[in-house]
Amino acid sequence: MYYFVWGLLKEANEQAKLEKRLEQVKIAEVKRISSSSSSRVKQDCDKLNSMRVMMMRSRHERGECIQCGGKGHVFKDCSKNQSRNEEEALPEYQMLAFNVGPVTFDKDMWMLYTTTSNHMTPYDKYFTTLDRTHRARIKFITGDSIMSEGIGDVRIMTKEGNKKKNKTIKNVLFVPKIDRNVLSVGQMTQAGYGIVMTAHKCTVEDQAGRLFGESMWEERGFFLRLEVVEGNL
Repeated sequence: MYYFVWGLLKEANEQAKLEKRLEQVKIAEVKRISSSSSSRVKQDCDKLNSMRVMMMRSRHERGECIQCGGKGHVFKDCSKNQSRNEEEALPEYQMLAFNVGPVTFDKDMWMLYTTTSNHMTPYDKYFTTLDRTHRARIKFITGDSIMSEGIGDVRIMTKEGNKKKNKTIKNVLFVPKIDRNVLSVGQMTQAGYGIVMTAHKCTVEDQAGRLFGESMWEERGFFLRLEVVEGNL
């Protein structure tokens, strides 16, 4: 029995050594291929840069804009170049929440996200004020981005005892291409709201400590159903 077990241990040890050696060979091969690929990529980049310089020189000799190839203006006055500069100067917000699988969101649902930097809605009819000159980039967890087309205030109806009162959610981004309403937890706490989240429940209190809303966790996340007083824009 002793020799049998010893034989098994020895065989396992030899197998582990073989697997380690194979892993070392794989790593060495990956490094070799990577080095070769990097060299080819550098050559391709150098070739493309050379072609670009030749194209720009050719445009310059023909009296054309080296940026777009048009006539009647130079590079620094090119509208294409100005558009790029304006795009880069836009403010950027984040919406890093994501869902697994197909889900739908009702129009009165407002998702509570800790990973979103600003309130957002795709419905312009919800706004009581809307500044459409405020454009910004919304960046997703995937690295993709879309544009917001304004910012403004959304008025909602809340209950305080037996009475109904209006409240205003300020600085909400108008983002037509998203599929849900979003409340940013960070923005709400900055406005004085108290938010407590556990694994199964989220409780929101207003600036006066009154209950603003409660939500139980479900597959789409935490959310509040809010009665929006639609604007007349």
